[in-house]
Amino acid sequence: MKKCIVVLTTGVLVLALAVAGRGGDADAKDLVAKAIKASGGEAKLASLKTGICKAKANIQDGNMQISATLDATWQGWDQYRVNIGADIGGKSKNMLIVINGDKGWAKDLDSGKVEPAPKEVVPMINGMLYALRMPHMLPALLDKEVKLSPFGEVKVGDRAALGVTVARGGKDAMLFFDMETGLVVKTEIRLTDPQGMEKTFEFLYHDYKEAEGLKLPTRVLTKVDKSEVVVEVSEVKAQDKVDAGQFAAPE
Repeated sequence: MKKCIVVLTTGVLVLALAVAGRGGDADAKDLVAKAIKASGGEAKLASLKTGICKAKANIQDGNMQISATLDATWQGWDQYRVNIGADIGGKSKNMLIVINGDKGWAKDLDSGKVEPAPKEVVPMINGMLYALRMPHMLPALLDKEVKLSPFGEVKVGDRAALGVTVARGGKDAMLFFDMETGLVVKTEIRLTDPQGMEKTFEFLYHDYKEAEGLKLPTRVLTKVDKSEVVVEVSEVKAQDKVDAGQFAAPE
């Protein structure tokens, strides 16, 4: 069940080639700036620092098929509240996941039972969501504390893309921009699972659509090991502020 919760929360994580003439931080910032412009501009994207999202997820985890509806609220990089209604192998399950910095909780909405997330699980969930949300948080990648390093041209599916390594607060991830549109087509991050094994999480972004001046992906494919999660996003909206109690331990 812990594995199912982690997979559902996502929604809810390369080849490094040297290219002549592309090697500086300024080049990487140019790629991010182009993506910001293609996505609707800095002001529009920056408003998504706090927001809500509604989505449906289909998960193939080995022989197990899971479908779920997701209703998420977030603030910054490390505060999340996700209501999940899931069908797991024909059985209904309703859950609430709350992440607040280095703490997390899961509430079984059917029984009312609340459990704290194991301390080794929260960093992995935070890392997954950090990588997943990069298309929303591009303006923050231009902050002084973020180090960007370009690593050249790669193929993402059948599309030519340019890659950038993002180093921020001890988290390293890779970001891939479509060479034609400038939009983010993929993010990738290496994380340690609760058993101490390193795993690569890939997020591939598809079906960009424009709404209220923002151009965002409406379909996200997540890959890790043999598990795949397809998330269909129906709504993303910025919020001015979220009550701090939303990220407190559920009662």
